[in-house]
Amino acid sequence: MHYRYSKYNPKYRNKIGGYELDEWTSISDVGETFDNKKLTMQEYFKVECNHIEFVLSCLKELKIETLYLFAFEEYGGLPIFIDSIEDKTPILVSDLATFLSLIYRECCWGKFYDEDGRLILSFGYDYLSSIYLPEDSKWETIASQYKIYLEDEKVLKSYEVNRTIMELK
Repeated sequence: MHYRYSKYNPKYRNKIGGYELDEWTSISDVGETFDNKKLTMQEYFKVECNHIEFVLSCLKELKIETLYLFAFEEYGGLPIFIDSIEDKTPILVSDLATFLSLIYRECCWGKFYDEDGRLILSFGYDYLSSIYLPEDSKWETIASQYKIYLEDEKVLKSYEVNRTIMELK
């Protein structure tokens, strides 16, 4: 099942999927004010850590120990050990947190998959990410432990339909 996971509470989305609250979207927003509250590095790191722990918990639940990187893009500021990374490089789950931090901090981008096709991770801008997981109600429970919101593909498709209808008017 395809889920979008994010820090954004879906109850604040309009019918075409736009988010209606003033929220930060990137590490570059640290120091800026959103909804009358200044974003600190501490608050940013707490959200980043929650996202990473959510992914690691899903992998643990599925007993996945290795993911494969594909569509890797480098934006600069990467540690030296990343220079040798290319598509289909196996990444041990024990090393994944480093890669996820670099992706969330916009130093690089990539997607991850496991060799059995049980999990695919993809990252978007604005702290919106996608995860493909076997259908199971436990993902909502795991997500809520880390203050992560899941939206399934049915909800995402309804946003697309509503957006298309509005564009046709």
